[in-house]
Amino acid sequence: MTKTVCKFSVITMACAVVIGSSFPSIAQEKPTEMSLSQAVSTGVITNPEYGRVAASRRATDEELNQAKALYLPSIDMRADGGIERTDSVSTRASGDDDKTFGRYDASLTLTQMLFDGWSTKYENKRQKNRVQSSAYRVKETSELTGLSIVEAFLEVMRQRELLTITRENVGEHEAIMSMIEEGVNAGRSTAADLEQIKARLAAARAQESTTRQSLRNAESQFQREVGDMPKDLVMPAVPVDAISADVEA
Repeated sequence: MTKTVCKFSVITMACAVVIGSSFPSIAQEKPTEMSLSQAVSTGVITNPEYGRVAASRRATDEELNQAKALYLPSIDMRADGGIERTDSVSTRASGDDDKTFGRYDASLTLTQMLFDGWSTKYENKRQKNRVQSSAYRVKETSELTGLSIVEAFLEVMRQRELLTITRENVGEHEAIMSMIEEGVNAGRSTAADLEQIKARLAAARAQESTTRQSLRNAESQFQREVGDMPKDLVMPAVPVDAISADVEA
């Protein structure tokens, strides 16, 4: 068994070296794109709450195995030995006040449960229900965690799109303000028009700042759920066929 494991390890290391030398860019560069399925799988596996309930499920499985073991026979072995010193009437028959001799004892006990008032039967039943309950708990936690990751994923994409729109909006206002400034200088526009566009430009910049802060909050939430900052997120395919055609449907 040890030789087989060592041989497998050597082969694995050799393959890794060959792949790393043949494709250095693949071995060194990390992917920058992240799909929704990748984000969900990574976030669920690394989520502490999911790890806790999954470990609890494994512990419950072991308790079920312990309950099943109650049907099996058990073997208990006991052995002891050592030097014993005795001072009694029986040892004085030879004229000695005490006597020292070796003492050795061993026993082997085989026990098989025949009937315990159905205690073992219902203990197995109880543990099976606990395992089923733990399995549902793991499924519930994975679904809730996955839903939170999906919401964080889509929120980051939404805020990035909104930030792009607000930046374009600021650019349009700046272009309009330049045109109005030229009109004021040429006498075609009034100072009131210039003040109005300045107010609108300030409002557009304030909206851009608010959207940028919302994006930071969304990215922070994404990092909290997935464990990594969002990079180039890939827009998932929208299940159009699963959407109802109208309100009545």
